[in-house]
Amino acid sequence: MKIHFVLFALIFLKSFAFSDSLKIEMRLNTIFDDGKNFLEFVKKTDADKTKKTSKQTEKFCSKFDAISGASENHAIKTLRNAQFDGANPIFPESLKSLLLFSTSSQDFLSKDEFFVSENGGRILISFFHRGKAYKIVTDENGNADVWKDFFCATIKENSDGIFSTKEEFLSDGKFDSSLVKFESEIPNENLQKIYSGILKFKIKNGILKVSGTLKKIPRPKDAEKENQRESTKGDSETRAEQPSESSR
Repeated sequence: MKIHFVLFALIFLKSFAFSDSLKIEMRLNTIFDDGKNFLEFVKKTDADKTKKTSKQTEKFCSKFDAISGASENHAIKTLRNAQFDGANPIFPESLKSLLLFSTSSQDFLSKDEFFVSENGGRILISFFHRGKAYKIVTDENGNADVWKDFFCATIKENSDGIFSTKEEFLSDGKFDSSLVKFESEIPNENLQKIYSGILKFKIKNGILKVSGTLKKIPRPKDAEKENQRESTKGDSETRAEQPSESSR
């Protein structure tokens, strides 16, 4: 009986150790381009008997290529492939947008109004991208849950590729960030599994580092109630300039 229990435990631990996961590491100099920014991730996929697939480990590394003016190794395409299950994202769009700053030209930081601050260990990040405003708020230890602490709000309307700020966010004809209601993203109800977990944020001398491992888990049945909430932390620090548009 004891032997059977040990064998069961070993099999369980072995399968758990290779469960679907996405290990992320990012480095971004938010002040100037020092040539050291990068994005790395390791995607592990467990065997699937129904699809007759075996265990796989994919390693990816990218940085900005100044000669081509684009990211190395097709970072946008590769990251989107990791993010989507069919037509639905299995980790938030705000996370993908954040990670791509590390593989893009430094110009995008100013175009997207990228802002980062730290107060008492709590880190606040905000930026605008293609009609949306994003905000990420960590706890006092620099930890952020990818579904509960990553927020977004659609502030512009898209008409044939032309973005215009919604009337509800204008005050005397100018964009007013205090009118923006940030909410956490919610995984689509049709998804069976999502990537979930905690990421570690560090900021020192303008250099932002993000790391951690996301595990693929069954989508919570009460994801709407569990994840959706408004951001009330650090609102006074969010940049209030009129957001510009970039093509990244």
